[in-house]
Amino acid sequence: MTLIIRNVRPGDIPALIDLAAETFIDSFGNYHTPENCKAFIAQSHNERVYHAAIADPAKLLMVAERHNELLSYLYAKPTTLPVPHPLTNAHELSKIYTHRSAQSQGLGVRLLTEWEDWAESRGITDLVLGVWSENNAAQRFYMRHNYKKISEYQLTVGDVQDTDFIFHKSL
Repeated sequence: MTLIIRNVRPGDIPALIDLAAETFIDSFGNYHTPENCKAFIAQSHNERVYHAAIADPAKLLMVAERHNELLSYLYAKPTTLPVPHPLTNAHELSKIYTHRSAQSQGLGVRLLTEWEDWAESRGITDLVLGVWSENNAAQRFYMRHNYKKISEYQLTVGDVQDTDFIFHKSL
């Protein structure tokens, strides 16, 4: 069976929550306490957030699946990042993660391209995202796709403040 990239459906939400929790812990569990990871996951990866994303046409929640198994996901929304200069028509890549078993298969690129095409088709002119200052691999990934660092901000993970860089790309 081939890879399918599609919008999330309400029935996907339990599996999406599991995937989001697992990929967050895989990515950041060595840097944050289990309590801080759990608090962040509970706040950012829950039924309320995902149902609201499905219902809002200004938001995009997509998955990549194979054999009915969710492998990767992307969540994008109108930006709330503290950009240094006004971007009146900006959209934010809030989350993009891939299960460890499916990494290095191009899923991130496919989802990123889907989001960029979706945004461009809606007349969105600026794309932004936050990436942890210590995540050099992710920074290189976004730079390869023409995103440039424009600022930084503090992201709360449990009771810790992480420095995240804000990257920007004009469409």
